[in-house]
Parts: sequence; C-alpha cells; structure tokens
Amino acid sequence: MKKHLLSIFCALAISTANCQSTATIELLNVADDKITSIKPCAGCKAAVAIFISIGCPYDQHYQERIKTLVEKFGSSVSFFLVNSNPEPSENEVKMKEALASWALNIPYLSDKNQTAMLALNAKRTPEAVLLKPTGNVLKTVYQGAIDDNPQVHHDTGKDFLRDAIEELISGKPVKVATERVIGCSIRRKG
Repeated sequence: MKKHLLSIFCALAISTANCQSTATIELLNVADDKITSIKPCAGCKAAVAIFISIGCPYDQHYQERIKTLVEKFGSSVSFFLVNSNPEPSENEVKMKEALASWALNIPYLSDKNQTAMLALNAKRTPEAVLLKPTGNVLKTVYQGAIDDNPQVHHDTGKDFLRDAIEELISGKPVKVATERVIGCSIRRKG
C-alpha cells in the first residue's frame, strides 16, 4: 500500500503559477474499506475534495452545509471528505465512527501519508478543493473556504464553494479561485 501511494505521489503533476493540476489520487475509503480515486464520476463535470478533521470544532459546523451541497450538486459533482491528520485520535476507526454519526453518504478518505494534502496544497480544515478534469489531469479551479461564516450556517453572505460549482457546471469561468480558510491547521507528519 505504501509503495502504491508513493508511486501515485511521484506521478503527481504540480503545476503552473496560475493553477494546480494533479494526476488521480487513490486513498482508502473508510466507508467501505476500498481504495477510491479522487476524480469525477462518469457523467460528472467535477470533483470536490473537502479536507476535514474529527477534532476541529469548525469542521463540526459544516456537516449540514456539506450535506446540502451534496444533495444539490451530487449528480454533477463527485464529493470526497479527506482526513490528512496524523494524530492517533484521527485514525481510520475513529474516522469510520465519525462518518456514521455525520450521516454523510460520500467517501471519507484516509490520507495519513498526506499524499492528497501535499498534491492539492491543503493546509487547513475545512478546506475545499474544486477539481475540473482537463485531459488526464485534474485542474484546481477553486480552493479555500466553503463559505464566509465558519460558525453560523444560516448567516452566510458568500457561499464560495457553491458559487464556484455553479459557475463551473454552467460552463462559466470561476470568478473567485481562492478564499482564506478559517479553521484548524493540518499538522504535517513528523
């Protein structure tokens, strides 16, 4: 498994000053214990990787918002939760328990080697990365906060991720490519 992840990491294409591109990343999905690729499903126009933590209090405020996004865009966009935190309290057993309590029916990927974190340049949770397929790679078209209110879901002024997804699936350029994430830092493996 480690060799497999290392080969994927080595194959990643990290890019240009204006955007970031990556080859497909494969990680263990704790929901079904199968290796899952971060990529759009057949017929989908994009994929969203949301870096999330069990222990970050900000992440807890986003469970319903993530469900709403999945319900609204799930037929056009593939969603993935990614946990890159190396702490023992964030292990795969705890991840599986957390996913059951969140009642989210999307893959929850274990990134304990931090392959996805490094490839997608994620630094905080909850951090969203909207990926558009371009040839054989995925291009990052939005990265950052899900919205502008990390604590009160019914009082958001700007829904950055939702807006970026709507622009992308309607064929328009994404107006806001990045937005600062307020949340918890992802600690790098030591």
